[in-house]
Amino acid sequence: MAYLFSKVTLEGGGYDTSYLTGGIPRNYDDLSCDLDLEDFLELIVRDEEISVHVEAYLYGEGESYIASGDDIMWLEEKCKNHDNFLETECDNIESFDFTFEFTPEVSEFDRFPYDRYSL
Repeated sequence: MAYLFSKVTLEGGGYDTSYLTGGIPRNYDDLSCDLDLEDFLELIVRDEEISVHVEAYLYGEGESYIASGDDIMWLEEKCKNHDNFLETECDNIESFDFTFEFTPEVSEFDRFPYDRYSL
């Protein structure tokens, strides 16, 4: 069996991050369940265009299947413990870029940070 997963790199608002995810995300909807994406978007304070770079990989041989959350944690450990793991041990099967527009949610507290009745 071969694990199918991707390294996702996000850039926007002066920030960038990379993380692994199962499968091959091709648009924002494919990423929307990633906790790493949510953590990144919490840093964004105004409307931004977010750039996404995806590198899709296979690790192993035989029939491929989408890497699960546990598989991703195991692959992340492999990356930490082995220099250039993705480049030397995995097959890069595809890479591409896309963007999406992000507008942060603004709470009432953010709009009116001071209690006008306590002044």
